[in-house]
Amino acid sequence: MPGLRPTRFFDRKIIVFLNNKLVSCDTILPVMFELNRLLPNHRMEFICFDQNTSDAIRNNFVLMEGIERLGHLRKFVRRNAGHAAVLAHRIRVAVFLFRRAMLAIFGRTVFVHFKGLNSWPLKGMYFLNRKRTLFCQPTAAGYTKEERAVSGLIKPRPDNVEAPSASALLYFNDDWLFLEPRISNGIPRYRLPNPYQLEGWCNYIDSRAASDLNKILMQSSAGDSTPVIGFLLGWFGEMGFLADSHAVRALFEEALDILIEEGNGCLIALKPHAITDMSIVKDVIAKRPDAPIMITHAHPSVLASRAAFVVSNYYSTAMYPMRALGVPTVEIGRASCRERV
Repeated sequence: MPGLRPTRFFDRKIIVFLNNKLVSCDTILPVMFELNRLLPNHRMEFICFDQNTSDAIRNNFVLMEGIERLGHLRKFVRRNAGHAAVLAHRIRVAVFLFRRAMLAIFGRTVFVHFKGLNSWPLKGMYFLNRKRTLFCQPTAAGYTKEERAVSGLIKPRPDNVEAPSASALLYFNDDWLFLEPRISNGIPRYRLPNPYQLEGWCNYIDSRAASDLNKILMQSSAGDSTPVIGFLLGWFGEMGFLADSHAVRALFEEALDILIEEGNGCLIALKPHAITDMSIVKDVIAKRPDAPIMITHAHPSVLASRAAFVVSNYYSTAMYPMRALGVPTVEIGRASCRERV
């Protein structure tokens, strides 16, 4: 990969601490495929501490099989809130982290994280492996000041960011907040290319596209030549930049009806996010029983190989791999005049 020599950091085992957002897995997996192409004998382990993220990965057959080709997915989620369950969960996590800490101390293990090792208790793992801990930008789509402003309307986010736990930074875009000198002055940084265009990932997607598309089409009555329109779903709750608390659902239904009316029989593939309220989606579909609609968990790169274009009711990082592969994306939104950015 340009700008980063794989042998500079990656030696025997790579442990990736995933964020509690699916996009971190979606961003780093293509990079890991490229590393695997260049360094095929390395073992990889992906750690997840969030149930929704774990479920979303397992529902996405491209991500799940990709992880299984490279290594393993380890999930650490407490199943209930009882005192015994809490204690058992903490012991299980502590034993696991102790073993990985020993690998870091006595072996040549690399940690990759997106912010998990920036705070305690996981920050202790960084101090045990300070020379081989890489802090990675969680999305290749970037995060401009305008996007940060919009995100702040959804949920206030502090801007007093501290220095990351890292021996080096891996980034895709110059607008990443952690590249500012006041935050990461003196930490080596390496710019990575668009992950969705890396050879290792493209080879993997090409090997899967035909079978995965067949799975999508088998779930519907569409034929092999039926055009597909992708519809990326997200949060249906209140957002500060939309007109009211019901705006997202209203926009979803409005956009869906337009696609049904003007789509001339195109298959509308709804792709939910981990945070999507599926009861709303199923209710909306049930009111349109004759419409060519289906739900799919296909990876954006797979959907992009067939979709004529992709629609979303507000900006989503899932649009980025679509655009990177040349698929037009359309955002259908209705921001309140008070909150225009």
